[in-house]
Amino acid sequence: MRFSDEGALVSIRDPFIEAAIQGLGQEADYTPSFVSENRETVVTPDSVCRDPQKIRDILTRHPLWDAYDSRCISCGRCTTGCPTCTCYSVFDVAYDENPQRGERRRQWASCMVPGFSDMAGGHGFREKPSERLRYRALHKVNDYKARNGIEHMCVGCGRCDDRCPQYIKFSLIINKMTAAVRQALAEEA
Repeated sequence: MRFSDEGALVSIRDPFIEAAIQGLGQEADYTPSFVSENRETVVTPDSVCRDPQKIRDILTRHPLWDAYDSRCISCGRCTTGCPTCTCYSVFDVAYDENPQRGERRRQWASCMVPGFSDMAGGHGFREKPSERLRYRALHKVNDYKARNGIEHMCVGCGRCDDRCPQYIKFSLIINKMTAAVRQALAEEA
């Protein structure tokens, strides 16, 4: 399907649907085009270093995250569209009619919003936006794979990029992570 000023152009391959919409528009010569190559190339840190703990050690205190304190507004929109984000909070609800009864509910949550990592006693971790973004990025492209032995969580769909009101591109963050690991390894050699 392609939209133009004149309307929508549709390529129909099913004779049943073609018969159903017969006479609703006019025929046009149209061949759909498909994406054959990504516009951006993303290189993950594990392509330059096979040790996930070393990647984590290099990136945990790297200054690349500092720039995101002024850019990220911690809205969590990047995680709402992510097909692999599954964070949630659990809370208990007591019923007004009978306070002795209630239920435990699981509610969607986001690691990118302030307060997500708060613990009992008022202890808060990952207070700054850069710390939350670092946690999310490392989880998506390093920690999950290291823990479970399967591929990265990030599937490269770009939904986080589309939703971010500050135009933070996750693909660019991954490439910056890789460059930082590459630089640190070169300095060690």
